[in-house]
Amino acid sequence: MKGLLFILSLCSFCFGKAQSVDVHFLGLIDPTVFEVSGIIRTTDARVFVIGDSGNSATLYELSESGDIIHRIEISGAANVDWEELQLDEYGTLFIGDIGNNLSYRTDLTIYRIDDFESKMNQDTIFNFETIHYSYSDQEPDPLPDNSSNFDCEAMVVFNQHIHFFSKDHGNTNHSKHYTLPITSGSHVATLIDSLPRQNRITGAALDHVNNMIYFVSDSSISSYNPVTKMQGEDFAIDAQKLEGICFFDENQFLLTEDVETEPESRLYSLIYKAQGQMSSSIYPNPNDDRILFARSNAQIVSVELFDYLGQLLMKHNWSRNIGSVPIQLDALAAGTYLVKVRTDLDTQIHRLLLR
Repeated sequence: MKGLLFILSLCSFCFGKAQSVDVHFLGLIDPTVFEVSGIIRTTDARVFVIGDSGNSATLYELSESGDIIHRIEISGAANVDWEELQLDEYGTLFIGDIGNNLSYRTDLTIYRIDDFESKMNQDTIFNFETIHYSYSDQEPDPLPDNSSNFDCEAMVVFNQHIHFFSKDHGNTNHSKHYTLPITSGSHVATLIDSLPRQNRITGAALDHVNNMIYFVSDSSISSYNPVTKMQGEDFAIDAQKLEGICFFDENQFLLTEDVETEPESRLYSLIYKAQGQMSSSIYPNPNDDRILFARSNAQIVSVELFDYLGQLLMKHNWSRNIGSVPIQLDALAAGTYLVKVRTDLDTQIHRLLLR
């Protein structure tokens, strides 16, 4: 079944420029983990997923076709209804036991695993922090109610806060936006906004470079800028129940889908590119040789390199028409960096993995 499913044009998917989008089916996910609800990519391009209620408290590493190649048990954690998985720019993993279909749970929990990438070869993780929370606008000890709006299946982490977006079981055509500190302990999630929505949000991914959040609903994807509060249009995808979304690189998402008639969840790749845009690229990436090339079919004006916290580490300027330039990286440690390539036509930011 591998191959192109469809191509569509997005007019406001990202930065307001027309985009072409290719969605590829990668494979069926091993049914050991069913109803896959969250997905992340690590800095060295490893992919982990979780399943929701009924699954064990386990992280599953997937191959590019959906096979399970490694499992990590989170010892002492419980999977009541794991719905979201996020890895922030500091390498901290957040597992959201946040599913709340009947809006009456009083044990909503976030599991926080610091420095996850140093632990991801283990079979068991014993040490984690626990964040318990309730909602600021919900009464204590609520009764079951499948028409309330206190079920969140989407969360992202930025600015030292966890951000939740409700699924809108009450059909209010709004998703409630809550924030919560990332520190362990018991907290109250603060309602800060209500987003007009026609489709229920089932997952989210954060673009740390451009401060954009991307939502998936059952059969659509859209963008949201939490600073300007501007939402992009929802664009339909030929799917039944999209659940998970993460960035794989600067212009590619991974998506997971549950199909009610099948025991396996599905894994997809979504690749988008601005139409008519003169694109730049960097290579080799991942990089082992400590020499990087930036190339473009336009004139390269400058190349800047930042660490993942946004600190400028180096900058090179060019004044003549040149389509490929070398950049020495000998002084840099292994890790993830951002490379900003400015040409006479546009500016693009690329993620670089230095090994």
